[in-house]
Order: sequence, then structure tokens, then C-alpha cells
Amino acid sequence: MEPFIDPINSPPQRSIGRLLSVLACAAPGAVIDSCTMIVTEANALLAPIHDRMPVILAPEDYGNWLASGDGSASKAALLALLKPADTRCWEAYPISRALNSSANDSPELLEPIATGAP
Repeated sequence: MEPFIDPINSPPQRSIGRLLSVLACAAPGAVIDSCTMIVTEANALLAPIHDRMPVILAPEDYGNWLASGDGSASKAALLALLKPADTRCWEAYPISRALNSSANDSPELLEPIATGAP
């Protein structure tokens, strides 16, 4: 199967739900910066490709997501954000397998290809 790209095909701006933390290490002054992407079940568009997708936050969700850090958002409000993205904001199409190598780096890698092409 070819890799697929799933760009958001229409604004407004969206963000991926992530958790960031800074962990203190045993060495004095040493820290580890950590980032985790939050995933949920795939929407109907992406389900044929993969069973999960990132949590995509719309601008109106930013307040509740950011309030999770200080405890001011309710558990119910946060859980409501962990849902598949609306399929109307997405498209998916196959792209070249050349994307699988970090040696390849060009905008053409994101161009649609015919199914079954190299």
C-alpha cells in the first residue's frame, strides 16, 4: 500500500492535541523535554488507511484544551475533545513511497499518484 497524505483541505486553522512536559533528571540542572501526540479512533475517511488518527482541535476548542493544564476544564469537556475529526475538513490520497526515505525531501513527494504507482 502506498503512503497516504491527509491534508486539511479547507481552513480554519486546526491544531493537533499534544501533551508537553519537562521532567527533571538526576543530574543537577538536567531536564528532559517530552511531547506526546494524543490519538483517537479514525474517522470514516481515514479508517480504511489506519485505525487511529491524531486528535484535531478546532480554534473554539483551544481554551478547554489549554485549561487542562491548570485543572479549570471539566473532565467531561476534555473527553468531548477526544473525537475523530470531521471528515468534511479532510481529503486523503496516495502519495509516492519515496516519502518513506529521509534522503528524499521535496514538495513533489506530496503530489497525488495513481494507485499502484511506485
